[in-house]
Amino acid sequence: FISSYTSSGAHNECNKICRRFSRRYATRESEKLYLYGVSANFAEIYQYWQLNKQCAFQICHLECRKELIRNMCEENETNNGLNVIQDYYQFDLLDQLQSMVDSSNEHLYPLMCRLYLPIQYHLEVNNLNRSI
Repeated sequence: FISSYTSSGAHNECNKICRRFSRRYATRESEKLYLYGVSANFAEIYQYWQLNKQCAFQICHLECRKELIRNMCEENETNNGLNVIQDYYQFDLLDQLQSMVDSSNEHLYPLMCRLYLPIQYHLEVNNLNRSI
């Protein structure tokens, strides 16, 4: 995925890979049916689609940074580094969900984003996932 680049080189390479990945990430058929089932209007579908692409970009960056940590950190630092970066991204996604809950739009929070929430929130979100 990423070899030993400089910090700026690794960042630019991750950005390039993740922009390409997020542009190509397609909303799954089950998600489209879910949006139809909740009678989402065009603006809501667009919001879902945009957030889906944003989450794809964020999650790609998470995986890219994990790879960097695995390749660049000493063995005794790797697990701590991986845990820190995982927590950072998970709680960023949780903040996004909370913002949507606050505006009563949690039904528009994409499945891809939900899958990367901190594990303790999976049970609560599973109720939303059953529809997808």
